[in-house]
Amino acid sequence: MSLHTLAAPAADPTVVPLPFDRPRWEAWLDEHTDPLWRPDEWVGEHWLFTGDPDESTTAIWRCNSAGCHVAVRASRHLCRSCYEQFVESGLSKEEFATVGRRATVRALPGSRPHCSAEPEGIRCALEAATRGSCTPHYVKWRYEHRSGQTHLELADWLATVAGPLPPGRPCLVGACVGTAHGRRTALCTYHRERWRLHRKKLGMTDASGEELAGWAAVQSPWLSGFQFTLLPLNPLLRREVLYALVQRDAQRPTLSPVAVRLLVRGLEGVDSIGAMPPQQLADLGYIDRNCEAHWNDVLRLVRAAFDRFRGIDPLDKPVWQLADLGLRSRTRSGVRTVPRQLDTSVIRQDWLRRLLADWVKETTPENTDFRRFFKGCSAASRALELRPGGGHDPSTLKVTDMDAVVEEIRTRQREDGTGPLSAGARNELLTSFCQLLDFGRRLQIVDDLATGFARQRHHQIPYEDASEDMAGKAIPELVIAQLDAATDLIGVDFSYRDFPPDVVQAMLRTVYVLLRDTGRRPWEVRWLRVDCLDTDGGEYVLIWDNCETQGVSLGTGSLTRGTTGRTCLVEDLSASGPQRCLLPPAR
Repeated sequence: MSLHTLAAPAADPTVVPLPFDRPRWEAWLDEHTDPLWRPDEWVGEHWLFTGDPDESTTAIWRCNSAGCHVAVRASRHLCRSCYEQFVESGLSKEEFATVGRRATVRALPGSRPHCSAEPEGIRCALEAATRGSCTPHYVKWRYEHRSGQTHLELADWLATVAGPLPPGRPCLVGACVGTAHGRRTALCTYHRERWRLHRKKLGMTDASGEELAGWAAVQSPWLSGFQFTLLPLNPLLRREVLYALVQRDAQRPTLSPVAVRLLVRGLEGVDSIGAMPPQQLADLGYIDRNCEAHWNDVLRLVRAAFDRFRGIDPLDKPVWQLADLGLRSRTRSGVRTVPRQLDTSVIRQDWLRRLLADWVKETTPENTDFRRFFKGCSAASRALELRPGGGHDPSTLKVTDMDAVVEEIRTRQREDGTGPLSAGARNELLTSFCQLLDFGRRLQIVDDLATGFARQRHHQIPYEDASEDMAGKAIPELVIAQLDAATDLIGVDFSYRDFPPDVVQAMLRTVYVLLRDTGRRPWEVRWLRVDCLDTDGGEYVLIWDNCETQGVSLGTGSLTRGTTGRTCLVEDLSASGPQRCLLPPAR
């Protein structure tokens, strides 16, 4: 895989680039990187990560074939060799996983059996590499066999002629589990060949011990599919990538060693991610979405860190990287992880844009609240821009300017152009904007904001009853009858994880009955808890969560579906949190 980037247009020659203090940037990265990150998998001394397939936060698994140690990228999958043998075996996956071990399993370095040379009961201490023989014995037998010095086959030669060899020395490359058996270089077979190719490429006829030690210090060990190393990168780039991986764990703790290996391979030759000029990812060659997601996270986190290192507040930029603002989310990590840019230049008034930035710093809002406040500010900005002075001076704003803001929000349309927002959604935008103004006054952020620029009694958005529209959108009873007649087909030939087919069918039929008889939205059924059923007065009660939906505002009352009057009784649909609805009698 190769990583190519498209350079940005040539910069203005009058622009002087900021000085880049490389040692201080390295020290900043070291200071803000947790040295105890994944202690069971990461070896900082050798910049080596060995993924544990039993660790839930590491996206790597063993091949599902018995006795195979090859890494695969999905659970219960087979490696390529095992899959080819599985296809030819005629066995089921379950049978092959238990008894269909592949004929040949390549042993890992350091775990191979000893050489089979064992004259006079003393076995060779070196690892077997070829046909049960260690490399020195195999090379010697092949020379004698080709030169006619012996006519014995390898196995007979090892049993009668070959003498045992002592254990090899540790390979000079750090973290390499191979052993060196040569007299000239303390390298294992794998690295000795790489050293030969390196010398050939540079035209080195002879090399000193210092040159060999310098070469070995930056070489990666032989890597299995569970591993990746940052050694191929320059020292600064290693620290940048490591910092990003540590920070990424705090946001989305699932790391793919294979994806990081591809990323490291593509970054070879790059000097620094943080110091790169504005560039865009153009072509990653052979790459998958998982590797691209890791790359996007690394790029975003390193650039955000480089801005903080230089004293640049991400909220001072015209384009905000939402994942860098610390917004709270309902994800497992509790913070926003989806990378998205937001152009705040649509808020034309500087004081309003700064007020929104200060609100984000002080309150650390959730994604939904931030989105609502931003949309309220953008609507108010458009209204103020059409007023005399454009609303740029907060001290000159009047009640009439607030009237314009309220009118802009009152007539706000949906983003898809299908009509106006619901009354509840428009009220939320107006309330959010007014709360932002109150925040600025309370914390004295905008001391010069005119007192008349505030919500008055007449600034109301009347509630519109949408029950008739909701009834018109209800599924007709004829369609419901057709679905009821075919419930035995729900979930047939549909796979879900590793659940048995009968469990999948029962689960999907239950989901259909809940949607049909309670009137709950699919998202609310999706988030039902295990203990969602209760009883009240001999009646079954479903406990559900009222998921907020943009543009939908439901008040206290009852929901009806179709024309038969089947009712889902609710206590209060306007409040979020656990609600109760009475299930109708079973059909």
